[in-house]
Amino acid sequence: TLSKQVQRRCQPRAAARLRRCGALRTLSFTKRRKKRQLSLLQSRPLYQQPLYAHWGVQIIVPLVLLGDIALFAAGNVSDGANVGVELKLAGERVQLPDIFSFQLANTVSDMWEAGCYFLAILVLGLSGVWTYLKLVMMLACWYAPPAYLPPHRREYALRALDALGKWSLLDFLMLVMMMVAFHLKIDVASTAAPSTAPSLLVAEAVVTPHFGLWAFIAACTISLASSHVLLAMHR
Repeated sequence: TLSKQVQRRCQPRAAARLRRCGALRTLSFTKRRKKRQLSLLQSRPLYQQPLYAHWGVQIIVPLVLLGDIALFAAGNVSDGANVGVELKLAGERVQLPDIFSFQLANTVSDMWEAGCYFLAILVLGLSGVWTYLKLVMMLACWYAPPAYLPPHRREYALRALDALGKWSLLDFLMLVMMMVAFHLKIDVASTAAPSTAPSLLVAEAVVTPHFGLWAFIAACTISLASSHVLLAMHR
């Protein structure tokens, strides 16, 4: 009878010990598997991660970044806006040719010739060099192996690119301010004519945006969205 009581008391303890040992083995196996998976993920560049190993993702991401570089180049070499003068002589409209055009190159050169060296360097650096450098660095984060760019440094780089990318809109803001500043209207009324007669001369300076402005805005939008997406893919 005593041996049976001892067996009944020891059986639950033994079963509990077995369950604890099984749970520990399962937990240890899960930890080892997660560690192997983490080591495997950290040994591959971003474009070779299992979630992005599909050929469509590996083509779309660099294609978007390279296309954005081409869009920036097209916007910088095209006219961003033109300044024209519209005349009205005794109510008749006279259209004159454009007298000035805004481009990144001539904007920087005009500022340099006017002595605004700091502003010229700022516009050239942020709206010219930085726009291309950011996209090239994003391509490097996409393709660089962990031996050259570890995952924690890749995240720092992508976060910095995402935060500093908005400074490329400096040229666009200056162009918008110039469009407002150059919009002038001069109305010369005729003293000999009655008050209901049209003005003798009406001169109006009009700033018309062109392809360069729209291409630059679209390229900046794509660049900002791409940095957000690439940072989310890394995380």
